[in-house]
Amino acid sequence: MQRILRGLWLPICLASAACGTETDEQLNETEQEVIVGSLAARFDDTVRGGGVVAQGASLAGREDAVANTTAAITIAGIPGGSTVQRALLYWSINGGIDTTATINAVNVNGVQLGTGGSTCWGTNFVTFRADVTAQVTGNGVYTIGGLPSSTSATAADTNGAALVVVYQNPTSGNRRRVMVRDGSMSTDATGDNVTDTFTGVAAPLASAGRFHLVVGDGQSFPDGNLIFNGVTLGTDQFSGSDGSLFDTSSYNVNVPAALVNATWSEQTSSDCLGFSTAVLDWNVATCGDAVRTGGEACDQGDTTNGDGCSSTCDVEAGWSCTATNPSVCTPNCGDGIRAGAEQCDQGNTTNGDGCSSTCMIEPGYQCTGSPSVCTTVCGDGIIAGAEQCDQGNTTNGDGCSSTCQAEPGWNCAGSPSVCTSVCGDGIVVGAE
Repeated sequence: MQRILRGLWLPICLASAACGTETDEQLNETEQEVIVGSLAARFDDTVRGGGVVAQGASLAGREDAVANTTAAITIAGIPGGSTVQRALLYWSINGGIDTTATINAVNVNGVQLGTGGSTCWGTNFVTFRADVTAQVTGNGVYTIGGLPSSTSATAADTNGAALVVVYQNPTSGNRRRVMVRDGSMSTDATGDNVTDTFTGVAAPLASAGRFHLVVGDGQSFPDGNLIFNGVTLGTDQFSGSDGSLFDTSSYNVNVPAALVNATWSEQTSSDCLGFSTAVLDWNVATCGDAVRTGGEACDQGDTTNGDGCSSTCDVEAGWSCTATNPSVCTPNCGDGIRAGAEQCDQGNTTNGDGCSSTCMIEPGYQCTGSPSVCTTVCGDGIIAGAEQCDQGNTTNGDGCSSTCQAEPGWNCAGSPSVCTSVCGDGIVVGAE
């Protein structure tokens, strides 16, 4: 079995197939340096306490002469307490089209992302994506099937499949941005310089990030440098780390503050490659640093609940917070929610009903609950609400009853009330 490379034919000898014999015409054949296709922005999410796990597995048969009907992908590294926000299944096929696959024996329908050129096998490199969020629930083994695998270099052969899983933890105060670019981009010659850019990064702060690539058709032939944002991540990175002809690779990268765009590149050497997916994830907000970034509603410089800005930098119920750095949060008097230093909140800002316009308990009242229910305090010497009198006690027979109503035959005035009998009203009371 032979694979065409720029300037020559390299025979790949297999136990089941003898190498062909190069002719002068074949040795003198030179392919042009051509990059076919491109990647495009697909998803851009900001998740709480999140990140990305990307893993893949080979399905190819044309290099090692072993056809594979299934491949197992192990997802590990999703932290406890996290949930899957998005899960994407990618696969690439040389020499064929198949938009359906199975994951753990469940049929999934995908979309064709694009068609690249030849990756030196004489057939086109075609890529696909399916949303498998409903099937990927967390860490575990996911078996991919239903895709073509062939030992023939001219038949449809799936390079491999990869899962890109975005996870989140709503209880976290950190926010992480995830940018996904995908499509189909292939090289067919030595010296091809593959380059792609994450546009609109606009990093609000310096952060450690992760960069992920899904690549098909990688072999043991030398590759050039893989570079991210001017930093070399390594050489010879795509040699089938997931098995024959497939690589899903993840790298630690730095995302500096104020970075506008992030560009990566790969200089091919002797290998022809197909790129389907590039993912970048990095922190855009750290709750408690007193700087509102990455969708934070507030940040007071702490992660204390109950002060208006929660431990996840969300505005708490009953509060308003400014857009300044740091945020200044104040209770909303009149919204029916007791917050902060509010003694009461009836859902209004009316004075004289027990809870004042500044949400403080007025003299002669007691208030409970949220929204607050305020009632007068009979016997405290303060006339409030529907009280007709209040002598500072709840004794009947002294002119002001135990419910603070004026008793028959009495006249009460003042606060605390002074009650005197009314002589001549036909009612004998008090000392009469």
